[in-house]
Amino acid sequence: MTTLLLVEDDEQLLSVIAAYLELNDFKVLQCEDAAGCLMTIEHHHIDLIVLDLTLPDEDGLVLLRRLRASNSIPIIVVSGRTSGNDRVAGLEFGADDYLCKPFLPKELLYRVNNILSRSGVVDKALDNQVHFHGWRLDMSDKALFDDRGFEVQLTRHEFQLLTALARHPGRTYSREELIDMFNDLEGPESTRAIDITISRLRKKIEMNVKKPEKIITVKGLGYKLSRG
Repeated sequence: MTTLLLVEDDEQLLSVIAAYLELNDFKVLQCEDAAGCLMTIEHHHIDLIVLDLTLPDEDGLVLLRRLRASNSIPIIVVSGRTSGNDRVAGLEFGADDYLCKPFLPKELLYRVNNILSRSGVVDKALDNQVHFHGWRLDMSDKALFDDRGFEVQLTRHEFQLLTALARHPGRTYSREELIDMFNDLEGPESTRAIDITISRLRKKIEMNVKKPEKIITVKGLGYKLSRG
């Protein structure tokens, strides 16, 4: 699986972007400062770095120059610094791309895929299928199969939401995180749409929808897929 490293000190943005990229079949590692970035690179294989320039312990441009001097990992700079001088400096210091905040997660995904394609990173192997509680999600066919191999029909939103939960069993996703995964959910009705999608999924995979054992409601927080 292709591994991305997000270096960002805005916890809310970090959480949203990580969830969106994970939904799109990436393994995502996260850190909030330059020290964490350097340590993560030392201990993990990283295919691409998404780097914010405003970090608590070191200017992002300085970190960018250090990274580029020691390795060739593709780097996308994301920053609220929108001046032409900052963008030029980022590219001169070795960034492969520069994305100004605010941005849509879909735009970052496009740029990530574009750079990985150019750099020859190939990740088609590992996360083609996700198994949970005897069920199987097929990423290629966008399909769900039961333990007998029969397909259960899912809508696009149902498939995306179930994939997010199944990739990280035990992790609680807030409704806001789940909403951010869907480009076409906006406004006050979005939270209700998530609840409805969860309800429909439970009818398809739970033995007893009144006492769900797979998709669990975490009171006051959101939803998670139980481990098992």
